[in-house]
Amino acid sequence: MTSSVLSETASSEEKRSESAQPEDGAAVGSRAAKGAMMLVVSRLVSRLFDFGALLVLARLLTPQDFGLVAIAMSLMQVVEAVFELPVAQVVVRAHNPEPAMLDTAFTLSLLRGLVLAVVLGALSWPAALFFRQPALVPLICVLSLSPFMRGMMSPGLAYYSRALSFRQDVMIELSGKLAALISAVTAAIVLRNYWAIVAGTVTGPLVMMIVSYIIAPMAPRLSLARWREFMGILGWLSAAQIISAMNWQFDRLILSRYVSPASLGGFSMASDLANLPNQVLVVPMWRPLASAFSLIHRNGDNPRGKVLATCSILLALLLPVCLVLSLLAKPLVQVALGAKWAPSADYLGYLVLLIIPVFIGPVTSSLLMAQGRTRLNWWINFAEMVVKLPAAVILIWAWGLYGAIAARALAALLVFVFTVRILGVIARVSPWALWSHCWRQLCAGAVMATALVMLRPLIADAGPGLLQLGVLCLCLIAGISYGLVLLVLDYEPLRQMIGKAEEMVARQRV
Repeated sequence: MTSSVLSETASSEEKRSESAQPEDGAAVGSRAAKGAMMLVVSRLVSRLFDFGALLVLARLLTPQDFGLVAIAMSLMQVVEAVFELPVAQVVVRAHNPEPAMLDTAFTLSLLRGLVLAVVLGALSWPAALFFRQPALVPLICVLSLSPFMRGMMSPGLAYYSRALSFRQDVMIELSGKLAALISAVTAAIVLRNYWAIVAGTVTGPLVMMIVSYIIAPMAPRLSLARWREFMGILGWLSAAQIISAMNWQFDRLILSRYVSPASLGGFSMASDLANLPNQVLVVPMWRPLASAFSLIHRNGDNPRGKVLATCSILLALLLPVCLVLSLLAKPLVQVALGAKWAPSADYLGYLVLLIIPVFIGPVTSSLLMAQGRTRLNWWINFAEMVVKLPAAVILIWAWGLYGAIAARALAALLVFVFTVRILGVIARVSPWALWSHCWRQLCAGAVMATALVMLRPLIADAGPGLLQLGVLCLCLIAGISYGLVLLVLDYEPLRQMIGKAEEMVARQRV
């Protein structure tokens, strides 16, 4: 049974939220926006921890070290997705979750983790033979601890998500990232090999799991009494997760057969850097959006306005960051990682542009989850797989690393078109309505990109010190030009933010 601490905090907070229903769209949107902002700030800080560890590891390790770990991580993430059980989302969506549901969620997560560890252990030796890398056997076995511990976090955290309270998530994530940073850097200084990456990868989830039970205490018991309530939605959701992981990792697995570990390490570094804007700005939105859309769905309200507003804000945040990373890829990589990572800049310039269409993804998937239409999530991922997998095989064979980039571009375009169509069906969001909320950001991005292209040659031959200063100046110019164009075009969210800031300043003066 759950402890008194959990029942008197998380459960009571969730019940207060339920007793306040029905909430209008503005109230739900405000609470979701606050939760999303908190998670974005948390994710930004946690990614700063990750980036700090990356800078140290990139200086002390080699691209070959990163390439070897990338092979193990790609295989692990595909297998992890096959056994994915996002049980917390089922508890969040439930109308009246009880302790028995949390016990079932814990038991399902435990069984999933055990099966995952056994499967990965069994696959480690065949994988080492297939990729001709004997070191993969211990690597995969140790890395299998990471998904096991991620899945074993306290199910009681779902009560906080139902109440749109995400402070607990912030505390858990930051504690795990800090522990991973300390562990990875210490191991890198001592060992100077790929085990430093493994140390950070495993330590973070371990600390997060421990902290989750401190924040949301449980004395769980093994039970599958409520398993039927999980199976209906987990079937399609898990299938979507499997295909999504294959879409994300399949090209790396193919590349490992055609390129050296050092080349794969450079590509993986570029891919991870390109995904940073998505991880910092977009991924944190999923949980508050899922909780908000669930509340809107229970109230019987129309989500169209919130869908359009969220898409608009996500694009406004994501577009300038991706354009700066793309257009300044070479100087940024040189300043941050050093000369030995120079090939990564060429891949980064293209890969980060493919992140821009992702802004629509968490809005659609969270809305489908809230409405119980997880089958459509599966179809989105399946459509991507149908295009990307054969394209990756053919294009990687023909063009190597750039073939993998081309395959990702084809898949990204298809998914964007398919997702816009689905939003039109489930939220009555037409392409024209989406364009009317996004054209200002695109115009501002075009002006900003033009300014960067014109000014970029000024720092091409700069020395190390001047290069850092030049990159900083160009980033400031890009941000100022982007913001000014949005102001000129009367972008409403920016105007509202400035208005609130002026009100705060006026109150302080009074």
